[in-house]
Amino acid sequence: GAVARHKVAVAGGIGLAVVVLAGSPMFGAKFGAILTLVPATGLLCLLLAGRRLSLGRTALLAAATGLVAIGLGVADALRPASQRTHIGRFVASLAGGGATSPADVLLRKADANLHIFAESPAAVLIPVALVFVAVLLLRPPTWLREAIARVSGLREGTLAALAANAIGLLVNDSGVAIPAMGMAIGTSLVVVLLRRASRLPGG
Repeated sequence: GAVARHKVAVAGGIGLAVVVLAGSPMFGAKFGAILTLVPATGLLCLLLAGRRLSLGRTALLAAATGLVAIGLGVADALRPASQRTHIGRFVASLAGGGATSPADVLLRKADANLHIFAESPAAVLIPVALVFVAVLLLRPPTWLREAIARVSGLREGTLAALAANAIGLLVNDSGVAIPAMGMAIGTSLVVVLLRRASRLPGG
């Protein structure tokens, strides 16, 4: 209906603005942020529209993410080499014009992630917590399902945020620090929203 379309338009507009800012050289051109925010925003819009995530839609989200990332990277790579961010340098390496290969970049990211787990074994609890929250959202007990339903868009937003944290874990050098910070902020926000909803008539 009109309400669902309005929610999708608002979520998509905010998501687009954040992606542009995250990919802008003046704000650090965060490549991992683009790979995280585009699919998470797309998932949020799908859920708000009442659609389910299918294999085909997942493929479309992945393709859209790749197109946005490559588009921003090509625009950056066309700038003088001294002015390129790491996004432009990565795209240049794909074309054989960079100092490092894509494999070097992927290996560096994998090494950075594994180093975190080696230095702090307790960090393995963060992915476990992500899985726990996912199960809780997808199969919530009755009392939690009813509470979440009282806050419009909360379930959809939380699922999209959970996806963003999981993707951020995989594509960012900071690795497990991304979902650790995301869950610290997100959990507090959800608790506040549920507390406010509980004060509504019938809560």
